[in-house]
Amino acid sequence: MAGSVRVYGSSCWTHPRFSGVRLRLACEALHADGGPWSGPLGPFLTLLRSGDQAAVGIALDTYQQADADSRFGGEPMYGEHRAEVLQAARELLRQPPSPADMSPHMGAGANHASALNAMMNLAGEQGAT
Repeated sequence: MAGSVRVYGSSCWTHPRFSGVRLRLACEALHADGGPWSGPLGPFLTLLRSGDQAAVGIALDTYQQADADSRFGGEPMYGEHRAEVLQAARELLRQPPSPADMSPHMGAGANHASALNAMMNLAGEQGAT
């Protein structure tokens, strides 16, 4: 999405509604250093394991970009959690598309967009089925 505003390091979830304050704080901690793809592991896992569509979507977007950036050198930021990321992405794809009001900039289906983006690089490694 050209020209999109990234909030919380995600092009899909620009103004997410979280199911609780804990998730908002984890999101802020994940991206507190100003570098949206290099956040600490604890907040990343909090979002990934939350079951909240927006929070999981942001974790998947963060994973995808960190993984893509690692192709230019360096260790993948969250590489040891590939299987868990793939599982979370599959779970989001099993759900109906998220409503447009959950991510007004992206519209309906932000959960599916995040899941598919994260699976892009994982599919060759572990399979997308």
